[in-house]
Amino acid sequence: MTRVYSDIEKVEFTKFSVGPMKDLVVNFKINDVYSDDTSLSTISAETGKWLYSFNFMNNRNEYVLERKEKSTDKKMAEENIIYNNKGVE
Repeated sequence: MTRVYSDIEKVEFTKFSVGPMKDLVVNFKINDVYSDDTSLSTISAETGKWLYSFNFMNNRNEYVLERKEKSTDKKMAEENIIYNNKGVE
């Protein structure tokens, strides 16, 4: 049975590496069950911040991440954002 996620309560960044195209590959785990990765290779001209995306509706560990109908400005608590401090591999 596939379960759908749209409420992200915790994000753990598990690995940072340099991809074949010299982009930064970020591996992460959401809510301790959904593991995925994204590549950071483009900086927004408007904001100066990295642009990133990951594939919605991918099935990972019997979970599917979906996009919320409405975006929110709600911030995640800092203690629920965990970084791997090993540096870039």
